[in-house]
Amino acid sequence: MFQSVRWTDILIAGATLLTAIGTFWYVWLTRQLWKSALDNLRLTRQSHEASIRPWIAVAHCHLKLAELQGNPWYYIELALSNSGHSPATVFECTIKWKEFSGNWEERIAEPRQLAVVPGSIVHSKAFLYHSERKPLSNTIFHVALKYRYPGWEKDSGHSSDFQSIYTFNYIEGHDFHRIEQQME
Repeated sequence: MFQSVRWTDILIAGATLLTAIGTFWYVWLTRQLWKSALDNLRLTRQSHEASIRPWIAVAHCHLKLAELQGNPWYYIELALSNSGHSPATVFECTIKWKEFSGNWEERIAEPRQLAVVPGSIVHSKAFLYHSERKPLSNTIFHVALKYRYPGWEKDSGHSSDFQSIYTFNYIEGHDFHRIEQQME
């Protein structure tokens, strides 16, 4: 009924089991290497994109006074800089402001495109905050810039629209003080 098991059969069964365990271990190791390679590819792509994309910043801003039809008007003049390695076109600027105890007011500047090349500073009076009176001290201003790099979608496969958001505190006699900056 039962045949005796030969030692060679036990040896072959053990070798087969070790081969199966080794194969599964190599499959798991290969999968880990594959995941690691994909992570490295993603990080390399992000690093490359961050190094070549435009980075538009508000270098400084000033409150200016102008006369419009004989009336005084205050506006914000922005100095925009591009610290990236690609040119960009700013296509929208939203300015929100809130005085100490008031509500938020918002103004989207007229859609005028402004080119900012790497290493340059561009002064723009296009982004206006019109008011017949000077803002109170400690007025908070949010400036949101939307810009694009024309060839970005083709080069990276991602959207070409970027955004920089700045928060400034206006202090009378000292102009603007940057509180926060956020780049996306």
